[in-house]
Amino acid sequence: MTSIQGIAQSELAQVAMRTWAGGRFAHLGAVDPADVSREDVAQYDAGLVQGLYHDHLMPNARARGARRRAADARAAGGAVDASVSPRQVLEYSSYLEGYLWPFCGPSVPFEHVMSMVIVSSC
Repeated sequence: MTSIQGIAQSELAQVAMRTWAGGRFAHLGAVDPADVSREDVAQYDAGLVQGLYHDHLMPNARARGARRRAADARAAGGAVDASVSPRQVLEYSSYLEGYLWPFCGPSVPFEHVMSMVIVSSC
């Protein structure tokens, strides 16, 4: 079973906290709210969206991600929760509401639109 602490400790959650989630995970001790700047949240990075789409959301990324999480868990001596899916992390961190919707516009890349479709159907 996936735990909220497992989600908050994932590498993807760390990216979310630095980019769009702000202090969402602070109550779990996963991030110091003082380390999160509102200026960081306001910056849009199309490369980040494209990378997240290709690495975590694109069809077949789920199988690649599961293998990568299992390898990370073995390398960390079981400290990483390999059952945490990237889609769970993105949903919990409000990726759609906190990053994709605010920056949606006519010039966003294909991966941005597809990320919105996939995340909204989770």
